[in-house]
Amino acid sequence: MRFNCERGIIITLALIFGFIFLIMLGGLLTVILLQQKQSLQRVAWNEALHLAEAGADYARWHIFHSPANFDFSGTYDYKNPQGEVSGNYQLEITAPTGCDSGITIKSTGWTSEFPGVKRVVQMKYTKPALVKYAFLTGKFPTIVGNLPR
Repeated sequence: MRFNCERGIIITLALIFGFIFLIMLGGLLTVILLQQKQSLQRVAWNEALHLAEAGADYARWHIFHSPANFDFSGTYDYKNPQGEVSGNYQLEITAPTGCDSGITIKSTGWTSEFPGVKRVVQMKYTKPALVKYAFLTGKFPTIVGNLPR
């Protein structure tokens, strides 16, 4: 009586190579999904800067139209042209104190998709100083206006 011991070798090889293929396919899919997430975070990082700049522009606009009111610090929604909230910005306004005539505006922006990715824009907004103007009197003619740089 003769036994054929080589009947199941094809199934065994197919299972081994199938398992190796699935491991490689899983690794490839993991890399692709990680790259996609990182690219979306990079886009959110750039959009967060634009949101922070929009917040700083809003603060400058508010100060120009209401120079004595500095009580508008807080978090604001930023809406796209379709009316959907695409992100937020937080304003921190520091009013001038003492001899300092500057207003410090700190704006932090982030998107709705990635709220952990934040960018900060900080600026100091001051009124033009009297030093920019010159008044010459006496024997010389009077010159009034901006000094050339």
